[in-house]
Amino acid sequence: MLVKTIPLGAVAANCYLVKTKDAAIVIDPAEARQEVIDFLNSNSELNRIILLTHCHFDHISGAKELRDKTGVKIAIHKNDAKGLYDPALNASAVFGLNIPPFEADIVLEDKEIITLGNTGVEVLLTSGHTKGSVCYILENMIFSGDTLFKGSVGRTDLPGGDFGALMSSLALLKEKKDKEYIILSGHGNKTTLSEEIANNPYL
Repeated sequence: MLVKTIPLGAVAANCYLVKTKDAAIVIDPAEARQEVIDFLNSNSELNRIILLTHCHFDHISGAKELRDKTGVKIAIHKNDAKGLYDPALNASAVFGLNIPPFEADIVLEDKEIITLGNTGVEVLLTSGHTKGSVCYILENMIFSGDTLFKGSVGRTDLPGGDFGALMSSLALLKEKKDKEYIILSGHGNKTTLSEEIANNPYL
C-alpha cells in the first residue's frame, strides 16, 4: 500500500492519496489540485472513492471539483452529510468563505466496511469535532481527520462540536491499543496510537 500526504488549502489540511492493489482513495481534498486529479484519473482501472472525515470547509473544499473532473463518488458519514451544503455547519460562514454547496454520493454508517475490491475500509464514528466526524481504518493505519492529532485533539468550539462526545470517541480509539496503528491526522505530522496513549494528555 502506498500513502502520500499533501497539505492543501489555506490551513494546510492533510489530503491523503492512498493506493492499494485494487483501490485508489483520496481522503479530505481541500483543493482539486492537478496532482490529486491525475492520481484518480491515472488509476481509473481501480476501485476509486473520495472519503471525507468530516464536513468542515478546510477538508471538503476541493471535493466537488474533484468529482466533476474525475467522476469519482464522494462519501461522508450521514451525520455530516448536511454540512456539505450548509455554510453554518461546514464553518465556511464563520470565516466568511464561499464554498459551493454539493451533496455526497454515498452516506456512511458507523462500523460500515467500505468494500473496494479486496480493500476494506472501516468507518468508525468519532463524533466530537463534528457530529459526523469519522476515522477511516485501513490495515494498520487510522486516518483520524480532526479527531486526534499528534499531542492534541480537534477543537470543539465550531458548529457540531461537543467536548464530551470527543472524549468518548477518544476512549473508543484507546480500545484499539492491542494493535500498533499509525495515526494519519487531518493536520500536522503522523504519529502512532501507542505514542498518543502514552503522551497525549487528552488520552
